[in-house]
Order: sequence, then C-alpha cells, then structure tokens
Amino acid sequence: MNITSVIKELENRNGHDYSEREKVYALTLVNTDNQSEAARQAGSSHQRAGQTGSEMAKDPRIQELVEAIKSYSTDVITDDFIKAGILKEALEADNSRDRREALHLLGKTKGLFRDVIDQRITDKPDTDLVEDIRRELGEEAGERARKELGLD
Repeated sequence: MNITSVIKELENRNGHDYSEREKVYALTLVNTDNQSEAARQAGSSHQRAGQTGSEMAKDPRIQELVEAIKSYSTDVITDDFIKAGILKEALEADNSRDRREALHLLGKTKGLFRDVIDQRITDKPDTDLVEDIRRELGEEAGERARKELGLD
C-alpha cells in the first residue's frame, strides 16, 4: 500500500474527494509540522499563509487526512526501511563524507562500534596488575596505574 492508496481509501470511506491543494497541505504538514509552510506549498500566498494554514488545520476532514498520513508514515518507516535508506546513501552518495557517515550508521546498526569495558575481579597483587597494564597499554599507562595504586 502506498500513500496514494491510503488517501483513496479514506476518500472512499468518507465519500469525499480531497483536492490536490488539501493533499499537498496535509502531506507538507505531516513532514514539516508547520501550518504556514504547508499552506504555502499548497498554493497560498505568503501574506495569507498563516491564516490559511490555521483555517485548514481546523477542518475536520483535513485533520482526518493528516492522521491517516501520519499513521501510514509510522507503519512504513520501519527499522528495515531506515537501514535500506542508509545503505542506498552509502552506495550512491555524491561525496565521500556522506558515504562514510552512512557506512558509520550501518556499522552502528550491526553493533560494530560499541564501547566495551572489560571488568574482572582478580586476586592478583597490584604489582602484577601494573605489569599487565604496562604490557597491554604501554609504559605511560603503567606508571599512571602505579601512582593510582600508591606503589611509588
């Protein structure tokens, strides 16, 4: 089902055909949450957009159309839909920065960029722990660990 069929179904149920102006207003309102902008996109003049947008928002038929579009939008925008859009961006973006950002987001969805803290309880003496830190993280980290543990 697409947005056109959602609108048609609503029109059939209510026995009322929405004008192109009403459809554009409702779709824009759902996307921008701005009544004036929705009215401008639907053909209202800049001077009358605020008034027209407010009037249209109060129309119960248009309110019903807006709710139907919102309901459709939340049904369609699933995790898979979002991932597919990010994948498309990763493959087709015009510049490398956008492709990298899309790939980064895809990596996050796969759990590739999680911060993991390895925490263990041990009976090792502090001097052995300092040596493990020095071996794993380097001389400077080992010295800091020695000072933190008061082994100076």
